[in-house]
Amino acid sequence: MRKWADNLGMFALALVLAVIVWIVATQQQNPIEESEFDEPIEVEIRNQPEGTTFLPGVFDEQVWLTLRAPQNSWRDLRATKCTAWVDLEERGAGDYEVPVQALCLDSNIRVISVRPASVPVMLQEEMSRVVPVQIQLYGSAALGYQVNSGQVVIEPENVTVTGPAPIVELVDRATLDLYFQDVKETFTGVRAVVARQTNGESVGSQVTVEPSRVQITVPVVQETGFNEVAVRPNIVGSVARGYWVRGVTLDPVTVMLVGDPDVVSKITFAETVPLDITGATGDVVERIALDLPEGASTVGVTGMLITVTVSAQQGSQTILRQPIVRGLSTDLTAQVSPALVEMTLVGPLPRLEALEEQEVFVYVELVDKGVGQYNVELTYLVPEGLEVSSLLPPSVDVLISRVPPTPTSTPTRTPTPTATSTLNVSDTLTTTAALTLTLTPVLTTTPALTVTPVVTVTGVPRVPVTPETLEATPTLTITLSPTAAAGDGG
Repeated sequence: MRKWADNLGMFALALVLAVIVWIVATQQQNPIEESEFDEPIEVEIRNQPEGTTFLPGVFDEQVWLTLRAPQNSWRDLRATKCTAWVDLEERGAGDYEVPVQALCLDSNIRVISVRPASVPVMLQEEMSRVVPVQIQLYGSAALGYQVNSGQVVIEPENVTVTGPAPIVELVDRATLDLYFQDVKETFTGVRAVVARQTNGESVGSQVTVEPSRVQITVPVVQETGFNEVAVRPNIVGSVARGYWVRGVTLDPVTVMLVGDPDVVSKITFAETVPLDITGATGDVVERIALDLPEGASTVGVTGMLITVTVSAQQGSQTILRQPIVRGLSTDLTAQVSPALVEMTLVGPLPRLEALEEQEVFVYVELVDKGVGQYNVELTYLVPEGLEVSSLLPPSVDVLISRVPPTPTSTPTRTPTPTATSTLNVSDTLTTTAALTLTLTPVLTTTPALTVTPVVTVTGVPRVPVTPETLEATPTLTITLSPTAAAGDGG
């Protein structure tokens, strides 16, 4: 029996030692930490007595908790895992300092302290009161209009104010403010209301108002003898050929008329005096008057600024152009295929109709290209305002080759022709004659020069001489001035 008791004692001791070892090991792996949580906790109200409320109207106390928890629990801790509250059970109206209680949902986390340990609670009897809704209007209606404040409609006309009795007892109305700025028509909208004390001060968030927003309708009517109407432009004539009227704008678009109520009330629109746009090729901007019947005039407007926007009609034109080679070395020549390309231009019709051939160019850019065959994309230059919608084909085939050398020739020059002349003179004369030959050569590959000279001898009549055919190097004009002696056989 004693032996069994000794064994039991040893078993208990071993168990205690094992627990201690486990606790020590656990502390080393997941140590306990104590610190103040870095997020505030909202204080809840529990067991609030019926018929009571808080002063001020919202209870929004917060506290800070000092916690002790394993390191792993601190890592996952959030404010939502902790709660703090005050218990108001069996408390009536009055002012209290109530202790705060706190707890964390994680059983491994202990709340060590709460800061502050208690919070003030001011309980008041709750009271409700029905008060009328009043509206305060600011601003004014537009010229020729008036706000009919006597017929303002508020739905609902009364609201219920609920809150601490001392505050609600001072509230006598709920108000809303409405601001107008040149309003021309009846206003309908929803606005929030504010509970106010007898002295006009707002009680703000200390009470609740139900409903918090009301619908209001404020009638705005036109004054007698006034009539606001739209303006209609009176455009006459036609713009230039190839142009069209893209739009007409007016400033202002409506005018307020004033005058005889019987006249003004019957006017449904105001028309301008005629504006002639005949032949216009651009915008027409003018300030013109209104054509109004007798007994009606405008208020605050001396004239209408009218703008007639005139634009050119859009069209297209297809032309043929021969591509121009650019950038080719001077010792190279290029053959382009096809020789003509088809270009379609789009743009203002008047500009297309006035288009001249020298205004449109198509280029084949051959910079840095040598001998060979290429397919080259075409480039082009067109006047400003026009666009190229298509170019067919967009590229051309180009064959580049070298320029062939120019052949040279060395002519054979025979500068001295020989002429033979025969003179038949009946008298024997000795004289010095001046012989003048005028040669007009006919050039061939091997030129043959045929000369029929006329010899003039002083003192004797002219005698025709037939020289033999002379071969010489081609010369456009050859003049020979030989010295001859006339004799029997001359």
